[in-house]
Amino acid sequence: MKRKGQVFTLDFFIGLFAFIVLLVIGFTQLFSFLPNSDFKQLYGDATYLSNVLVDSGYPTYWNSTNVLLPGLADNHRLNVTKLHEFENISYTNSKLLFHITSEYVFFFKNQTDYLNLSNCTYGYPISVNITSCEPNLLSFNYKNLVKTQRLLAYDGNIVTMVIYTWKR
Repeated sequence: MKRKGQVFTLDFFIGLFAFIVLLVIGFTQLFSFLPNSDFKQLYGDATYLSNVLVDSGYPTYWNSTNVLLPGLADNHRLNVTKLHEFENISYTNSKLLFHITSEYVFFFKNQTDYLNLSNCTYGYPISVNITSCEPNLLSFNYKNLVKTQRLLAYDGNIVTMVIYTWKR
């Protein structure tokens, strides 16, 4: 009795096993690139925060004592008075007013330089270069980090408001 067919059956099962292993590895790699729930929540906070900051806030003519939702711009123009009032709100209280759980920091840039509009950064207290006002983004720990940028008019020029949100 000859057993020629058994070799092909063994080859088939070895090939099937290798195919299944490669398929599992492929799907594992594919799903590792999908954002997790923490990142989705962080991205949601970043988007929400950038939208709120380029709005006028509530009430429209708010100050640090009556603010319900701080906004820094009127008609996409940076309102320096509101920015100064925002400085009087503690970081912890601002997170409560924004209704976010993520940490955040924002600052302003023109095409070449970081702007010092009475402060170099707003929000989470991070270290900055005193001479250039450049924030040291390596001074805090994070698991996920989201960067959002919005354009605003300020003093006849276009400036970029850069917002970082992260989870510790």
